[in-house]
Amino acid sequence: MPYRTRVRSQQELADGAVHFFLDDYRFETVWNRPRKALEALAPYEILLTPDFSLYRDWPLSLQIYNIYRSRWCGCFWQSKGFTVLPTISWSTVESYDFCFLGLPGRSIVAIGTVGVNLDQPLEYQLFMDGFREMVYQLQPSLILCYGPAPDACFELAEILVYPTRWQGIRSARRSGANRRTRVI
Repeated sequence: MPYRTRVRSQQELADGAVHFFLDDYRFETVWNRPRKALEALAPYEILLTPDFSLYRDWPLSLQIYNIYRSRWCGCFWQSKGFTVLPTISWSTVESYDFCFLGLPGRSIVAIGTVGVNLDQPLEYQLFMDGFREMVYQLQPSLILCYGPAPDACFELAEILVYPTRWQGIRSARRSGANRRTRVI
């Protein structure tokens, strides 16, 4: 369930996790007002760490800061009794020195492909290089992927793909359209 949906929903999450595969501004409160965010997250048991952006043209210092913020939120939430699954992101080979630090090996991790144009050769190559490095360094037991994963990823690790919110909406519209009957 996306974080912003969590804000609007009064219904508890029966099974699953709250994720942050959204534009950063939609979840800045988990960093800027962490205790206030706890009030809204309290009904849930499992949280993915925030997916603060790592753009390849950003200075490494800003990328390191965003990794720090993600790790800090995860640590804070764990200290409050939540089950926390780390969200992993990377930009270029230079980010490998810090983007996998502090994460447990042989565990469940999450990644997102939202915002990655996998049809563009450079973005595909950067994604796959980082994916291979993540698998090499962390040897995850399972990777939860929000959005489509390239076929090559499935050869490297066990992956469970979750459709994005928009994929779900499109699918529901298609199946709804197929069920409509026309009365003449």
